[in-house]
Amino acid sequence: MTMITVLVIVGIASFGAVRRSLDAFSDERRTQLVQIASIAAASIDAELHDRVLRAGITDSDDYQRAVEPLARIRRAVGDVNFIYTISLVDGRQVFVLDPTPGGDSDGDGIDDRSYVGDVYNTRTTDLDIALGRGPVPATPIASIEPFTYRWGTFISGYAPFHDASGNIAGVVGVDVTIDRYMAARKAVVIAAMMGMVPGLIATVGAGLAVFVVRKRHRRLFDQHIEQSERIIHSESQLRMLLNSEPDFAIYMLDTQGRISTWNDAAERLTGYSTEEAVGMNFAVLHGNTPQAKQEAARNLDRAAAHGLVRSEGPRFRRDGSSFMASAVITPIRTSDGQLAGFCKVTRDISAQHAAQLREREAMESLRQLASDLSKTKDSLEEQTIALSIRNEELVRAREVAETALKAKSAFLANVSHELRTPMSAILGFTDLISEPNCTPQERREYARIVRSAGDHFLSLINDLLDLSKIDAGRMSVEMLDCDHVTLISEVCSLMRKRADEKGLILNAECDGEHPLTIRTDPTRLRQIITNLVGNAVKFTENGGVRVLARVDDRNGASSLVVDVIDTGIGVSPEQQKNLFVAFSQADESTTRKFGGTGLGLTISRAFARMLGGDVEVYSTPGEGSTFRVRISCGDINAVPRRRFAGERAAIAGASDIARPEPATLRGRVLLAEDGPDNQRLFRTILTKAGIDLTIVGNGQEALDAITNAALGAAPFDMILMDMQMPVMDGYTATAAIRAAGYSGPIIALTAHALATDRAKCIEAGCSEFLTKPVDRRRLLDELTRFLPGMRNAA
Repeated sequence: MTMITVLVIVGIASFGAVRRSLDAFSDERRTQLVQIASIAAASIDAELHDRVLRAGITDSDDYQRAVEPLARIRRAVGDVNFIYTISLVDGRQVFVLDPTPGGDSDGDGIDDRSYVGDVYNTRTTDLDIALGRGPVPATPIASIEPFTYRWGTFISGYAPFHDASGNIAGVVGVDVTIDRYMAARKAVVIAAMMGMVPGLIATVGAGLAVFVVRKRHRRLFDQHIEQSERIIHSESQLRMLLNSEPDFAIYMLDTQGRISTWNDAAERLTGYSTEEAVGMNFAVLHGNTPQAKQEAARNLDRAAAHGLVRSEGPRFRRDGSSFMASAVITPIRTSDGQLAGFCKVTRDISAQHAAQLREREAMESLRQLASDLSKTKDSLEEQTIALSIRNEELVRAREVAETALKAKSAFLANVSHELRTPMSAILGFTDLISEPNCTPQERREYARIVRSAGDHFLSLINDLLDLSKIDAGRMSVEMLDCDHVTLISEVCSLMRKRADEKGLILNAECDGEHPLTIRTDPTRLRQIITNLVGNAVKFTENGGVRVLARVDDRNGASSLVVDVIDTGIGVSPEQQKNLFVAFSQADESTTRKFGGTGLGLTISRAFARMLGGDVEVYSTPGEGSTFRVRISCGDINAVPRRRFAGERAAIAGASDIARPEPATLRGRVLLAEDGPDNQRLFRTILTKAGIDLTIVGNGQEALDAITNAALGAAPFDMILMDMQMPVMDGYTATAAIRAAGYSGPIIALTAHALATDRAKCIEAGCSEFLTKPVDRRRLLDELTRFLPGMRNAA
């Protein structure tokens, strides 16, 4: 009984040992499959693999390049039946790469080769884990139990590979038939049984010595198992590592990152011998800096946690030189999931990296070129658009120029007519005055006509000058305190004679409350009102003209609004469009009834806008027109106001009272004037007024006369200085006379009428400024104001 018990115990122990041996063999075999799959996965070009999958063509250049690494591994590792790649497409498992030759080599009626897009119907837990569909991150794994599909029964290893973004692009599968697997297991069993039989015989024969004999044979059994495992492990590992892909450096690492073995490619790439490398931590290849070693350790940690880690960067050889490397680290685990080490596959990508740099530089150059071309294109488009716009502008400008030319031609013809009309009167009646049989009454009438024609001629000249100043942007305004009520009254008084001659009624009224003064340019305001009232009288045959002034305090600003209302011919809407356009008139026909250059409204609007307002027209043909001028009053908050009697009141005609002729003048005056006719005119006017006049022909003579007077001759009380003269002009002469010490008044005489011309005269040293032709009354007024004797008399 005791012997039977011993035999049972020995048998159980022996079979337990066999079982452990078989488990160890299976773990080793699965580890080898994982290693082979991991090496293959590291050799896959994910971008090329994706192109092959999308093209779906097995026989292509891309396919041949992509499948070649798998073919080399299949040739190097002889006991691998199939090696292939599987990817997920719309949730389906499909084959992509398969180096197996096409055809039915095993006679089972099925093509041995898988083609791009063939569906892989078998779904296993191991494959799900490798594809990242399991409960753990995607990781290399081998099947625990054999499985069967159409090519037979196999055990398989899987390893995932990733694209540039780190996403799983597919898995590499490695299949080994169960026949070889079972033959290898049988070898283990035989080796184990060889250890068990001697143990059993010794147990039966020896009896009491069973424990001693069992121990001895147990040691023999263990030795046989260990020897078998070493043989299988060494042969598989050497076959896999030493004869596999020659372009990849393959390292086997322990859990701490120390190199346990590597292949010839690793030795060639790093310059270390196998003896030097074994036991060395692979971090040395990353560099000797603490940062490099920390990065290597982090890669191992990530591989252990996530199943696979890809990295790129510089690596260092034994001689200190560097190269660019692409590496994949895959964890190796036992059947119970314990970490056994790592498989690291490294590839020298220095050439590819340099090519990528060149490609990036080329792409950057192309992008820059494309950007430059795009900018050039945009610039050309902009230039084309600009040229198109410019062409349109030129067409419009040509049309405008043609219209303007036509208008100016008509205008010049009109101006010629308007200038020649008063000139004809002046020349004709001047001849009549010189007739010997002309009576005194006729001479007075002829002189009045000549004066009227001259005033009209001067008005035309002034309008032309004003328009030229406006067009040149040289027109300026001088803002002064102005009694606008009196100004409107004076204009109406001057225009009333023309209205009376046509049998028209001309009234001027104020509406509501008005300030005593407003801040504006009184000269320009007078010119605007004169133009509007003159037009109203000219274009009205029956009825009358009414001038209505009011102050508008709306919108926080005060404006003077003057309406000139007539009962004349009116203006049609079409005519109103060109009413304020220079060189354009409502009626441009040569037989028009009313004269004029058509500049008055253009000038009036320009002046009104310079004074902060505008001129508008409201008209009905055949019923009359209202021209409304609005200008800014300036700041009048502190200015006293007055209300006329009643809601509206007529403005008194202050100018209706004739001005008295000035009294007889006394004083010695020097006139510098180069024109003989003007010399004679001034002599006649001034000597009749009582002036002792001396005349010189230029500025140099004027300076000499002043110098002589200072040396003993009678001094001059005043100088009248023409500013445009030969030898020495009036500006230079005035400055020289002032420099010589003369302090009396110097009155400038000039045909230039701009504010800048007046300033230039004053700056030269003149006391006042008179424009030619000089008004006799204005001239005498200035002499009255400046002559010392007259000031004392006053």
